[in-house]
Amino acid sequence: DMDTVANSTTYAGTNFTDPNFKLPSDWRFQLAADYRFDIPGLGEDFLLTSEFLYKKSENTAFWKDASLIGDEDGTTADGGRTIYDDADGSITDLMLTNAGKEGRSKIFSFVLNKNWDNGVSLTTSYTNQDITDAHTSTSSTAFSNYGFNTTINRNEALVGRSTFETEHRLVVNLGYKTELFEGYNTNINMFFERKSGKPVTLYADGNRGGSLSDPYGLLSPGTTNDSFLPYIPTQGDANVTFTSASDEANFYSAINALGLDKYAGGYLPKGTYTTPWVTTLDLSVRQEIPGFKEGHKGVFYFTIDNLLNLIDSSKGKVYGNDFGTTELVEFTIDPDTRKYQYSRPMTPNDDGTYGNDKFYTADSTWRIKVGVSYKF
Repeated sequence: DMDTVANSTTYAGTNFTDPNFKLPSDWRFQLAADYRFDIPGLGEDFLLTSEFLYKKSENTAFWKDASLIGDEDGTTADGGRTIYDDADGSITDLMLTNAGKEGRSKIFSFVLNKNWDNGVSLTTSYTNQDITDAHTSTSSTAFSNYGFNTTINRNEALVGRSTFETEHRLVVNLGYKTELFEGYNTNINMFFERKSGKPVTLYADGNRGGSLSDPYGLLSPGTTNDSFLPYIPTQGDANVTFTSASDEANFYSAINALGLDKYAGGYLPKGTYTTPWVTTLDLSVRQEIPGFKEGHKGVFYFTIDNLLNLIDSSKGKVYGNDFGTTELVEFTIDPDTRKYQYSRPMTPNDDGTYGNDKFYTADSTWRIKVGVSYKF
């Protein structure tokens, strides 16, 4: 019986491409200038290179659940987040389309270079980045690209600070080339880097609770990720309730400590938190040595990664965030009043700071490498 077979078949949803999809592209504009000058007492022929890069994205890739289009059923109590009345439940028809909103990059860089006759060389640079995007598109499947995009309404693109931005980066490379043994080069290099941390988006994590089976059943049905940009209430905000007085006190303590109270009455932008600055210092020594036959030559090398940590164990530590997101609070939505109910907000760490920075052990310890290479 074909009708019986048809009725017993479960529709699992589809992934497809918008027939009007346009390939993503970038417009890039660059302006650079070189300037040579002398510094009395320090030397002649310093080279300063400055460059400005502006990049404007076009047709950014974006994923929508096409099964939700037309199923909008009002908003949350604050009026800012779309509620869906999704007839097909957890079915998702994910469409690869274009965002309709575009990010951009503004990157300034300055490089100063000087080589002295005594073998000393110096290269130092500073880079400043201001980068926004509508979707990072870092996942390998449509489902995860759709579900792991932290936004207000997952079917709507939102431009914000990019996870890939490094706002400040300072590099100093100091080298010395000589011949400790005649005919055999000696190279000593010290590399210093100090850079600001990575942007992190604080999100509200959906919970099962109350008579709502699942908040993202109303917000973005079928996703495996229930993280959204949080609504930041004012004190006594009628759009939000808390599961307990302690949760309310902890929430306001967290947003005040993180400087998020300035967003009260609206939704938190992307990338409002930044991981700690990273400072590293590396040392490399390379010495040419004689080979066993004419025309042969060896190189003895000695490198120390994270020399700062070797000098002082409290230095050279690296903290970061794997995915560029950290939970601020958990929430559900009252199905009748459509008010947010917040619970389990972020609480301070043992040292009184806020955040969920990951400590990268391998990057935070000093490492020494000694070896010999032989060329013939």
